[in-house]
Amino acid sequence: MVNETHTDKEGTPVSREGNPRGMRHLLERHLDLIIAVFYTLCLIFWADQLPLKMGTATVSLPMVVILTALIAHHAFYYVVRLLKTTIEKGRFQRFVDEISQVLAMALVIIIFIVQAFKIPSGSMLETLQIGDHLLVNKFIYTFVEVERGDVVVFKFPPEPHIDYIKRVVGLPGDRIRIEAKRVYVNDEPFVTGFEQFKDSQLQTGSPRDNMKEFQVPQGNYFMLGDNRDNSFDSRFWGFVPEENIVGKAFILYFSWDSENSAVRFNRIGRLIR
Repeated sequence: MVNETHTDKEGTPVSREGNPRGMRHLLERHLDLIIAVFYTLCLIFWADQLPLKMGTATVSLPMVVILTALIAHHAFYYVVRLLKTTIEKGRFQRFVDEISQVLAMALVIIIFIVQAFKIPSGSMLETLQIGDHLLVNKFIYTFVEVERGDVVVFKFPPEPHIDYIKRVVGLPGDRIRIEAKRVYVNDEPFVTGFEQFKDSQLQTGSPRDNMKEFQVPQGNYFMLGDNRDNSFDSRFWGFVPEENIVGKAFILYFSWDSENSAVRFNRIGRLIR
């Protein structure tokens, strides 16, 4: 390990690699950013698991709010510190460079970890309402398997440039049939508690209400909307290949009621089940 110092144009000693004081100074300068990123990852990866561990979604909501507040707090003070240590000293270029790094990190998070989506239709009512804005964890299925009952965003197989959101009902190898609207998976009734049937009439000749038993191919999934009588899903166009899955929806961050031109504050922060 080589320890060296040199002097910049202003005559200030600058540490090169191997200087522990330089490393400590670097960590101190970026501590708030590191903490903010850590809390962001906690929110993305763990928030949607809290209700399963604590019992109810209402218990986890304060934790989501706390994590969000901590992220905002540390991000704010990081920017303030940058302003004080760069602009006041006339080092505007360094400020621009460091802000660019922060934006680059945010871009990485958006591209690879989390993405925002808006709900344009009622196929997932009442779980998701028209005007809901949600976040999707794009990274989670790198570590865990897709589970039956997950609400996922995926590329629509016939038109991959279009994103759909549905609930996973059939996993690879599952045997599925539909009898009078009721779904059976491996000969057991599949009931999530979120499905709705708003049409009392049976369409006996339609896959909406009746399908003979079939098996989900390996590497594919069978998706249904919670609003079963008004959902264009796997019953009509087939299976979703694993590579089409974008990620798991986990939280609503905003909701707009266009009919009443009002924000649905009671839905903000709601975890998606």
